[in-house]
Amino acid sequence: MPDAKTTLTRTELFDLVWSKPATKVAADYGVSSVAVAKACRRLDVPTPPRGYWTQLAHGKVIPRPTLGSRKPGERESTSLGEGAKISKSAEIDSTVTVDNTPAPEKPHPIVQKTRAAFRGGAKDSRYGTLYGKRDIPHLRVSVTPDTFERAIEILNRLAWMLERNGFVLEEPKEGSESVQPIFVATKTKIDFSVQEVVERYERELTAEEKKQSWTWDRWRYRPTGRLKIVLAEYEPQGARKSWSDGKVQKLDEKLTEIVEGFIICAQGKHAAHLKWEAQRQQWAEEARRREEAERQRQEEEKRRNLFRESALRWREANLMREFRAACEAKLRGQKADGTLTADEEAWLLWADSVVDRNDPLKGSLLERSLTEWVTSRRQCNS
Repeated sequence: MPDAKTTLTRTELFDLVWSKPATKVAADYGVSSVAVAKACRRLDVPTPPRGYWTQLAHGKVIPRPTLGSRKPGERESTSLGEGAKISKSAEIDSTVTVDNTPAPEKPHPIVQKTRAAFRGGAKDSRYGTLYGKRDIPHLRVSVTPDTFERAIEILNRLAWMLERNGFVLEEPKEGSESVQPIFVATKTKIDFSVQEVVERYERELTAEEKKQSWTWDRWRYRPTGRLKIVLAEYEPQGARKSWSDGKVQKLDEKLTEIVEGFIICAQGKHAAHLKWEAQRQQWAEEARRREEAERQRQEEEKRRNLFRESALRWREANLMREFRAACEAKLRGQKADGTLTADEEAWLLWADSVVDRNDPLKGSLLERSLTEWVTSRRQCNS
């Protein structure tokens, strides 16, 4: 059975893409239609023009081009999965297969609510598009009354297809009237809307207005009847996020490709989220390390200051001890028998206590300094 790694020659690839739509080729080989298009570009294989399969289904005969030869040394084969990447910034699985089984005829519950939300709703004064009622959860729609029913029909088919391909459409629990599909595999919500293309044109200006450099209401807007589906998501970069009615192929005929885009977008958005979370955790770890390094620096500075204070006090205690001895010698030298009075002995005892209190080797300062150093070293090693 063919898969993304199956090697195809130019001739085989040419026959393949002209025998069935790219979406079906992609499903057979377990890749996306984007990967099929890239393979054709790699081997310079011409592909069917837009609307080819629709015209063929209506009996129109469109001649197939010939497959030209390549220059010597250029590639003659590839696999559809080669280098398949959807996002420029997120690594995701680009092999997307869409279940395009026909949608049920019955209305989807969320689409029913959407219809009710816009029934009798107000219109935008500038664009003529309908407003949905805020008290009824609904899908995001921005169309005129003339295209509303077609938009609902497209949404109904899209909603059933999304649910068959891993999405769920649920009413928001609180805070928002907009319903958005959630990709169950990654719990990723996709923000999308169905819109009617509105053209802007310049109204006819008066002679006086033409003399002015700026006119505030010079533009008018008219609906075109063309619908488009837009994914309002940034990730994955480089992936397609909008589809619209074409001259030949209408939006209704692109639903398989659109659902594929939803899946790719959900995968890419989730991958980007994981990448961001990993980056955030890395930044948090780097911040923690900086904080720990700063804490250790402050602790080391505190220990150095304590050691320096001890050294200064030790030097002062030795100076005081020498001075105390000199005082005692002076007092004894003033007496013929070298004896001291009771007051003099008491004063010398007081002087001894002052020296002892100031001497780090006799007080608790040395023990405190040693204890803090040992504790800090154990914390660093743990």
